Amino acid sequence: TILTTTPNTLVSPIHNRMPVIVPRSDYGVWLDPAASPGDLGVLLTALPANQMRSTAISTRINNVRNDDPDCLARVEIQGALL
Repeated sequence: TILTTTPNTLVSPIHNRMPVIVPRSDYGVWLDPAASPGDLGVLLTALPANQMRSTAISTRINNVRNDDPDCLARVEIQGALL
């Protein structure tokens, strides 16, 4: 299962939702079997955009038959290498 949330400012130009990314500092709460739904609910938010980065990669990643490092090769978009 992938839990999604409203996107942050980095992801919103690309998609209308993003995966929930639990910060390392909250792993203990996330993995605590005694945690209440309220304790966990506050973690279901977008990671701040300033804690992420974006890199354009090849569309080869969209095909399951492609399973090699070239899938993650950076690509040029609008005249700039991202």
